Formats: sequence, structure tokens, C-alpha cells
Amino acid sequence: MNDKNIDVLANQPISKALLSLSLPATIAMAVNSLYNIIDTIFIGQYVGQLGIAGLSIAFPLQTIALGIGGMFGMGGASLISRQLGKNHKEKANTTLVTTIAFCLIVSLGYALVGTIFINPILRAFGASETIFPYAYAYMKIIFPGFVFFMMGICLNNIIRSEGAARTSMNGILIGAVGNIILDYLLISKLNMGIEGGAIATVISQVMAAIYLVMHYLRHKSIFSLSLRYLRFQMKLFWDIVSIGSSAFIVQAGNSILALILNNSLGYYGGDIMVSVYGVINKVSSFMVLPMIGIRQGAQPIIGYAYGAKNLGRLHKAISTAIKIMIFYGLASFVILEVFAPQVFYLFASDNELVQAGTLPLRLVIVMIPLFPIAILTSSLFQSIGYARQALLTSLIKIIAVIPLVYLCAKLLGTMGIFISLPLADLVTIAISYALLKDILNRFKNLETI
Repeated sequence: MNDKNIDVLANQPISKALLSLSLPATIAMAVNSLYNIIDTIFIGQYVGQLGIAGLSIAFPLQTIALGIGGMFGMGGASLISRQLGKNHKEKANTTLVTTIAFCLIVSLGYALVGTIFINPILRAFGASETIFPYAYAYMKIIFPGFVFFMMGICLNNIIRSEGAARTSMNGILIGAVGNIILDYLLISKLNMGIEGGAIATVISQVMAAIYLVMHYLRHKSIFSLSLRYLRFQMKLFWDIVSIGSSAFIVQAGNSILALILNNSLGYYGGDIMVSVYGVINKVSSFMVLPMIGIRQGAQPIIGYAYGAKNLGRLHKAISTAIKIMIFYGLASFVILEVFAPQVFYLFASDNELVQAGTLPLRLVIVMIPLFPIAILTSSLFQSIGYARQALLTSLIKIIAVIPLVYLCAKLLGTMGIFISLPLADLVTIAISYALLKDILNRFKNLETI
């Protein structure tokens, strides 16, 4: 990082600063999500519906890994942004090195446990006898590679907290583009099936992690990876995890949700409905992730403004980001409602899958235009270090969705399961809006920060 990056966080007009930080993050998130879509398309076209169902079983396990990397990355990034705002660069460097070390230890543990207990884990996440071989073939390769995946997620968030959004974008692009190319070679040309997709994913994640580490080894940052900054202190660990735990709760909650949905859909609708949910999960993630990119661009601005006690800049960053995200959400909603059947045709030429999935897709994305309220509220609390509030906003949807899934399934069967998702979104948005208004009212003058 250099003085130019600090100037972006501290002084640049909000619209320009948000564009310079959000655009790389948004492009990277969109491309990253696109690679997930293309990965599923290759599996659907060359392996079939059961291959997509296998990916659907694997998805929550990948989501947990994403949550662990995000927990350390977002928690560390929040501390670093605020420490930079206070001009505490030594403390920021200590936070960076220690965050990376903690993430490495936990990611190694997750990969090891997953590899050892892969069979019961896949069964618990809803793999039927027909789906299990596909899920196993994929996850036996993916589990060991999770170390690189989690480290890449962690480093991306930390690098972005310095204001180096382009470097963060490049890391994601390297992984995403590499995965797409390798998918084509291994699945389409070499006929390696679902295992080829897994190998492509791991290799691309290794490439991305190496690139991000080189950001520090080539001295492109004001920070150093020197071990002299390493502090295995429980207070620092707790500060990182408590702030970043909301990111983990979101992803862990999505995994629990996927577990419940896969089992419920398998029970009420069979393997084809598990495949439908797999497609919807990929597509809805693709449409939401650019919003996450905008949020990620806003987060270091908010954190720096909070650390520097610049309330006006903090308010401006929030309002500008949320307007852009809502506009994007409306456009996404219209596109998916109109072209829902065509979306499913991308993944399979099987009319049965298209007919089964069109209405559920249209139902699930109903609340997407207003969901930016929930996304940015959670991000605000992370940025300013309000760990309990960030955790609460992350738990709302999980708490709401579990009873709704069971209730709606009992009343309406398979379609009720899909209806429960926008209902849970509505509850999440309403509570998040109330929390957002409350915190902004408390910040009416700088003395309250």
C-alpha cells in the first residue's frame, strides 16, 4: 500500500472512491461467480443431472470453507482499516500477520477433518445412494484444496482493507479464469468428468493464493509478512473472530440451510429437486455476489472513516452504496423473472429439469431488490467493530428460515420449501432496516462514535 491508497480511503469523493474500490471487487466477484456457473454448466452437460446434484451436496461444505476464510479475512480487515484510520500502522501489521497465521491453522484442521470423515459428512448433507458417488468423487479432491481456498479468501479481504482493490481483483480473476480454462480442458477435452472439475478448482485456487502471497513478498504493500509481527494472543484472536464471526455465521447458516433443503427436497421431490436447488443456488449466488463486491468496496471506506471519526463520510458511503446495490438488484430481478426457463436450459437440455425449476427460481429471487439493506447493515457493523450486532444481523435469516422451511413444506410440499426462502428474506430485510436506522440515529454527532 502507498499514500495514494490511503488518500482513496481518507479524502477522495465518495462516489469516486467507491467506484475505484468497488469496481475491481465487483468485477472479481462477478467473474468468480460466473466460473461457478460455468463449472456447473460443464458438469451438467458432460456428467448430467446427478453431477449437478453432487455439486449441490458439495456446495454447503465449500460454503463453510468460504465462511472460515471470510471470518478471518473480514475480521482482520475491519481491525486493519480502523487501525490505519488511527495511523497505528505497527498494530495493523501485527493484525495482518496474526490473522493469516490463525486462518492457516484452522484451514488445515478443516481440510484434515473433512478428508478423514468424508463419507459420513456427505451422507449427513443429503447424498442419496445415487448422488453419493458423484459427491464423493468431487469432494475427495476438494477437501485437501480447501487450505488454499480459505487462505485466498482471507488474503483477498485483508489486501482490500489496504485500499489495494486491484490486487484483490487480480487474485480472484486468476482463480476464476484459470478454473474456466481448466474445466474446458479436463472435462470437455480429456473427459475427466466431475473429478476433472474438482482438479480444475483446486489448481486455480492454488494459483490465486500464490499470487496474493506474492503481493507481500514483492514488497507491494506497506505491510510485511515478517514473523516478528506474529502474536498468538487470545485477545487478538477474539477481536478478529468476534468481528468476523458474522461472515462465518452467514456461510455456516447457508450450509445448514442447504443441508435442510437438500434433505427436504430429496424427501418431498426426489433427486431432480435437489438438482433444481443446485442450479438456483448457483444462479442466485451469481446475481447477489456483485452486491457483495460493492459492499466490499464500501467496507474499507466505512472502517477508515469510523477510525478517523469522520461521520459525514461514513454516512455518505453507506447511502451511496445502498442505492447502487438496490438499482442492481432491481435489474437482476427483472432479468431472472423474464428469462428463468432460458437460465435452466444453460445447465441441461433436459426439459424435465427446466419445467421443474422455472417457477422455483422465480419465487426464490422475489426479494433480491431489497436484500442490499441486509447485506450492507451486516457489513456496517463489521466495519465499525460492533461484533454482537454484526452477529445478530447474520443470524436473522437462519433463525427465520428453519421453521419456515418445515412449516411451508408441511402445508405446500416441494413448492412450499422454495416459498419459505423469500419469506425468510423479508424477515431479514425488515429487522436489518430497523437496526440500520437505530445505529445511524446514534451517530448524529461525532462524539457518539
